[in-house]
Amino acid sequence: MYRKQLLIRPIKKDQTKLMNPVALSSKENRNTMNNHLALYVKDVEKSFGSNKVLDKLCLNVQKGTIYGLLGSSGCGKTTLLRCIIGRSNVNKGDIYVLGEKQDGSVVLADRVGYMPQDISLVGELSARDSIYFFGRIYNLKDDIIKSRCDELIELLDLPTDNRCVRDCSGGEQRRVSFAVTLVHKPELLILDEPTVGTDSILRNRIWKYLTKITEEDKTTVIITTHYIEETRQADKIALMRKGKLLTEEHPETLLERYGCDLLEEVFVILSSKQEETEQTSGVDNLAFQSSQTGINESTERTNAALDVISEAPQQTRTERKKQSIFEMIRFKSLLFKNYKKLKSNLISTIFLVVFPALQVLFFLTAVGRETKGNPFGIVNNERSQEFCKTFPRNESAVPYDKFSCHINSASCLFEDYLDVPLFYMIRFDSKYEALSALESGKIRGFLHMHQNLSELIEARVNYGVDKYDLPDEEMQVYMDMTSIQVGGIIKERIADKYQLFHEKIYDDCRYLSKAVQIPLRVEESFYGNKNEEYVIFITPGIITSMIFFMGVLMTCVIILDEKCEGIWDRSIVAGVTALELSLSHLLYQNVFMIIISLDFLLFVFVIFGQPYIGSLWLIFALLYLQGLAGIMLGFAISVLSDNHVTANTIVTGIFNPLVLVSGILWPAEALPKYIYFVIEWLPLAIPTSALRNVIRKGWTLTNLHTLHSIGILSFWILFLLALNIYLTKTKR
Repeated sequence: MYRKQLLIRPIKKDQTKLMNPVALSSKENRNTMNNHLALYVKDVEKSFGSNKVLDKLCLNVQKGTIYGLLGSSGCGKTTLLRCIIGRSNVNKGDIYVLGEKQDGSVVLADRVGYMPQDISLVGELSARDSIYFFGRIYNLKDDIIKSRCDELIELLDLPTDNRCVRDCSGGEQRRVSFAVTLVHKPELLILDEPTVGTDSILRNRIWKYLTKITEEDKTTVIITTHYIEETRQADKIALMRKGKLLTEEHPETLLERYGCDLLEEVFVILSSKQEETEQTSGVDNLAFQSSQTGINESTERTNAALDVISEAPQQTRTERKKQSIFEMIRFKSLLFKNYKKLKSNLISTIFLVVFPALQVLFFLTAVGRETKGNPFGIVNNERSQEFCKTFPRNESAVPYDKFSCHINSASCLFEDYLDVPLFYMIRFDSKYEALSALESGKIRGFLHMHQNLSELIEARVNYGVDKYDLPDEEMQVYMDMTSIQVGGIIKERIADKYQLFHEKIYDDCRYLSKAVQIPLRVEESFYGNKNEEYVIFITPGIITSMIFFMGVLMTCVIILDEKCEGIWDRSIVAGVTALELSLSHLLYQNVFMIIISLDFLLFVFVIFGQPYIGSLWLIFALLYLQGLAGIMLGFAISVLSDNHVTANTIVTGIFNPLVLVSGILWPAEALPKYIYFVIEWLPLAIPTSALRNVIRKGWTLTNLHTLHSIGILSFWILFLLALNIYLTKTKR
C-alpha cells in the first residue's frame, strides 16, 4: 500500500534499451554507449593501506537520468565520487566521465557540478557572494550569474541578507553548497548528501527540480543520500556494501522483484545474501551467486558498454586542451575570496602585523644583554667594611722615593673597582661561610683577599720578587660555572678590573703603568668594538629566522584552513588551475611579507636603536626575500599535509636543526667541514651571514657574499614555486 502512495518515476524507453546492450548489434551498441552513457566504471579497486574500500566495482550511468547511490557509511560512496571527479586515484580499473578517461589528471570543470558531503564553502562569504565566486570560477558573465543567483535563491530559499555562510544554520549552508553546484548548469551533477538538514517540503522541491533538469536539459544526476526511500524518484539506484555493488536497477523493478514495500527491505535482503555468500563461498566468489540473488546483475551489461569506450567521441578532449591554465576572471575571483577572508578575520590580520613587534620586543629585552645584580661574595681578611668606608683612597699607594712605594689597604681600593651593576656584593666573614653560600646557590661566586694583601702587592711592585718569595696567589676567585654565559662574564670582568687596579697602583707609585701591561697591543677594532654585546651578533640571525618561519607558519595556517574546509578541492574540481591557486595566495601573502619586513626594520633599528652601517633598503630586500622563501616552503608543506598537526610536526622538525646549524646562535665556522658545505646551500646560513655583514660592515651589492646570499634565496624561491605548482596539480 505504501509503495503505491509514493511517486515512482517510470522506466524510460532509452533506459530499457540500454539495459540489454548485448542484444543490440555492434553498431547499435556503440552508438548507444556514445550517446547515452555519462559514466562508466569497470572493475575499480581502491584501497587505503590494507583496507579495501572499492572492490571490483562496475556500474554505468545513463545521460539525462537520476542515479541514486545508496549504502551505509563507510561503504565507499564518497571515495567513488572523489575518484570520479579526479581528486583520488584508483588502484585498478577504469573510470570514464563524459567520454574522458579519468586517470586523476582530468578536470572537467564547467561540465561537472560537484557537491561534496562537507559544506566546502568559504565561511566568510555570504550566500550571494558564494554563488558569484563559483560562477566566476566557471567563467560565467556577471549578468548570467545574477540571473542564476536570483533563481537559485528563490528555489532553495537561501538567506538574502549579508550573513556569512559560517553564521548560517547547517541546513542553510547545505542549500548554499547545492546552489553553487547548480550555478553553471553542468552536464553532470554529482551530489553527496544534498538533502541533509532540509525539511520535507524543500526536499521535495529539490527533487522536483532535479527531475525537471534531467528531462528538459538532459542533465545527469548522481546522488548519494541516507534517505533511502526518497531515491524512489531516481531512474536507477545502485546499492553498495563493503565496496561492492549489490545491485543496479530501477527502484520499481527492485520492489517488484523482491516483493517489498520499502527499498530498505530490499537492501536488507541483499545484504543478508552477501553475508551468507561471504561465509560460504568467500568474498571473491560473489559473482557466482549473482544470477540467483540479483547481486551485480548489471555487471555484464556494463562490461559490454565499456568495450566500445575507446571509440567514444573526442570532442570533450579537444575542448579540455583549449582550456587556459590562467584565466583572469578566475584569478580575480580567488583574489576576491582572499580579500573577504582577510577582511572578516580583521583581528587575525592585525595580529600578523603586530606579531613581529612583539617578537622583537621580547627578543631585544631578554636576550644578549649583560646580566645585572649577580650576587657575588667578598671575603676581605685584610680590612673590615667599616674601615674601607672611611679610608681615603689616595693613600692606597704612597711613593717614598724614586725606587720605593708603600701600599696600604689595597683591598679597599679593589672593592671600589668591583662596584659595578654586574655585581650585587655580599660580604662574608670567612672563606668557609662563602663556600657554603656558593654550594647552596646563594651566590654566583666570591673573591677571597688575604690579610697581608697590601704587603704582597708592595713586594711585587717594589722588588719584582720571584715565585719563591710570594705565595701562589694574592687573591682567590671561586665561581659557579654552571651558567657559562654568566660565569664567563664575571670572570672576564674581574680580570679586567684587576688589570685596571694594578695600573692604578703603578700610576700612584709614579711607576710606568705600561710595565704591568702585556706586551701586545690590540688596536681599535676595524668593525664593531671590544665591549659589543652578544645581542648585536645574534640579531641578524634571529630576525632572519623569525621572518622565515613567520612566512612558513602564516602560509600553512591559510592554506590548510582552506584544505580542511574543503574549498581547496572544490575550487580545483571547478576548474581552478594550480598556477591560479598558487599565485592568488602568494600575491596576498607577499603584501603581508612587505609589511612584516618593514615592521622588523622599524622596531629593530629605529625604535630599539640597534646599530647599523649598511643600507636599510638592502636590509629590507634581504629580509623580504627571506620571508618569501618561507612562504614558498610553507606552501609546499601545506600541499603535502592533510591537517594542521602534520604541518606543525614538519615545521617543528625543520625549525630546530635549521636554526642550530645556520650560524644564528653560534658561528657556523665551528661546524665540521662536511656539514658546513651542506648548510651553505640552506636558506638561512649564507643569508644570515650576509645580513650581518650588511648591518655591521656596510657591505653592498658589489660584495660577492651579498650577491651569493641573494642567489641562494632566489634559487629556493623559484625551486619551491615550481614544486608548489607541480604538487598542487598532481597531489591527490
